[in-house]
Amino acid sequence: LDAAQTQRRRMLDAEAALVSGRASDAWQKISAIAEPAATDAAQRYLELRRHIAFAAARPLDAVRAAISAERFVTGEERTRLRRALLAELKGARERGVKLEPQATQDPTVRGWLELGAMAVSAPASSLTAGAEAAEWRARYPGHPATELLAQALQLQDRRGTPHVRGYQQDALFLSRPQPERELGCRRGLARTLQAG
Repeated sequence: LDAAQTQRRRMLDAEAALVSGRASDAWQKISAIAEPAATDAAQRYLELRRHIAFAAARPLDAVRAAISAERFVTGEERTRLRRALLAELKGARERGVKLEPQATQDPTVRGWLELGAMAVSAPASSLTAGAEAAEWRARYPGHPATELLAQALQLQDRRGTPHVRGYQQDALFLSRPQPERELGCRRGLARTLQAG
């Protein structure tokens, strides 16, 4: 076997361990394999590494693999990869895996981990979700997950379109001191926002 065939065989061995429910063994196997030089093999390796990392409760490593994989894709394929990462982060968190942003100094990785945790805890149509979105955007300006923020926090405008800015503005409006005569208007807006 040549080097590429040997590497492919080792990746298949790691995948077999994953499929057999031996996530820890699969992680050891995939960690012992260097990222392939060829583009197709590298993409397959990073995808497998991400899946194994999630199965082994290693979300930090899963996010790193997804970030590395982005260099091979563009446009809609990149968005699809980001959606898959967010869904896997949410799934991991729902299974009880801790998403610990403080475990890394890398702001891109931190942003993904924090958004994954927020996406699980954010109730739909919550007034606080808009404020949380604004805080996240301020902490992670230009983050690749910004395009998924509204979807992640289940924010929608009154037409049902994913929307962050409007809820952020509504939350700011509701938090500002208002004259007593506007109190009824604010309560009506709050009921409308809570109802979605």
